[in-house]
Amino acid sequence: MDTISVNILNELAAVVEKPEEKIGLVERLFDKAAFSWSEFLFLGATLVAIYFLLQLLKWFLQVTQWFGNYRRIIQTSIKSVLLVFEPIVVLLLSSAFIMLNPIYHGSVLGLVVLFGFTHIRNYVHGRVIQTNSNLAIGREIQIGKLEGIINTIERLGLKIKTAKGLHYMSFAHIIEAGYVLLSGDDISGYYQLKIIPKEPNSKINYEWELMDALSVVPYLDWNHKPEISIEDDNHIIARVVVKDESHIYELMDLINEWNYSCKILK
Repeated sequence: MDTISVNILNELAAVVEKPEEKIGLVERLFDKAAFSWSEFLFLGATLVAIYFLLQLLKWFLQVTQWFGNYRRIIQTSIKSVLLVFEPIVVLLLSSAFIMLNPIYHGSVLGLVVLFGFTHIRNYVHGRVIQTNSNLAIGREIQIGKLEGIINTIERLGLKIKTAKGLHYMSFAHIIEAGYVLLSGDDISGYYQLKIIPKEPNSKINYEWELMDALSVVPYLDWNHKPEISIEDDNHIIARVVVKDESHIYELMDLINEWNYSCKILK
């Protein structure tokens, strides 16, 4: 048994005989496990650097055609990693912060949890709900009696667009009420299009090219940003919302003029 362990055991035995020394012993034991501020800052800087590196890689894959057919798989993997990495960073930094000064810092974080419990619960529920890869902007969702299109996915809830306006739903309420992602076939103005280049070119970033072209199209409802994904063999899936259902055919004609073939997915 090493010298430190022997000393700790001797101190514990002394406490049994002298209870008044208990507080001093606890403080010394906490002190032996504490982080230093330099270690805490190094841990924080490392975790933040990894987070921004993952975000940079996610952005890089969106603007390039690298990795070919594996690009979408890598993008999905990075999205899943970021989904769990952020709460892990919060937990690690919170634990390290407590170890700097267990009594005072633990009390501070305890108060933060107490007064921010509602937001923390929404955040955790949001992480759980977003593990469903089908949850995306432009999808129709039904929460209780509310039915509309997902307009924005935030950290603590969703913004749902309905005929009556924009509604905010916290993730805690969504978990409690339950939700259903609808197919989208009956959504007024919402369509999924399959777009195929007539002259495929592996050097072209079709995601950027189409988004740039769609940015000046007057038929789209830009309260719902078009969502474009590239599948194998440069087949493109575009989810769009048009201002009026009659505009979808004008949009398809326009896409055909851009040297693409286009059809509505059922």
